[in-house]
Amino acid sequence: MKNMSKTIKFLMITTVVVSLGSTLFSSFYPLLPFLWTLSLSALKKLYLWKFFTYLFIDPSTSITLSYLIRLGFTLYLLWSCGTLIVERFGEKSFACLYFLSGLCGGVLAFLVLNFFSPFTYFGGTFVPLYAILIAWVMLNPYSKILLFFVVPLSAKWLILGLLGGNLLIELSHSNFVPFVAYLASGVIGYFYALFVWKVKSPFFFLNPMEERIIFFAHKFSFSKVKIWWPKRKKLTDEEFIDKMLEKIAQKGTRSLSFWEKRRLHKIPKNKK
Repeated sequence: MKNMSKTIKFLMITTVVVSLGSTLFSSFYPLLPFLWTLSLSALKKLYLWKFFTYLFIDPSTSITLSYLIRLGFTLYLLWSCGTLIVERFGEKSFACLYFLSGLCGGVLAFLVLNFFSPFTYFGGTFVPLYAILIAWVMLNPYSKILLFFVVPLSAKWLILGLLGGNLLIELSHSNFVPFVAYLASGVIGYFYALFVWKVKSPFFFLNPMEERIIFFAHKFSFSKVKIWWPKRKKLTDEEFIDKMLEKIAQKGTRSLSFWEKRRLHKIPKNKK
């Protein structure tokens, strides 16, 4: 747990706390899941934070064995596949992929809610995993995965088969909201890997088109994640203390943010 990426650790802990907490306390406070999930009535009131918070909740009326297995499987995929992406491209790029795919999936899910399910709500811990799994397959297309711990299969066929099968199941049950959200997330994962990481898919018939996309992305600097995540110069402890003292003198101690107070607390007392 110590060596785990801070971003992945945050996402896993938040998912567990929000999902289990909302399910456990929903009997006492029925509106608790409504605070986190996507719903048409809430978004009409401009509760825009739900486009991000819905990613951390798997709504359920009770905690059952199947619910725990589904939640555990989600966390396992987030940890195992996300760790590789973080090691290859860094935490900022992984976080951008996670929330960008979740945001796009949430926007399309909202549009579908508007037409097909205006009185339901949607939570999707699995939505960004589609983007993560697609990106992972593009990075490791020929890795072998044991199906049922016995049959070895190439990662590209097993993962794409599982994702495609899940999409067909949602479509066959007329679950248009999760179908559109999952599909949008998978598409975002594919094009993010192309534009930002310049990674081609393992399907050779697509490579000529992908090479042109990568060339276009490189020419117009779309592959530079710095556009979205600009680097900031990190202040030394002495510079940070001077800046905080100046801020306190001008606006008072209440002007300090949680992270500023946290860093001040971590600075050794002899420096203070």
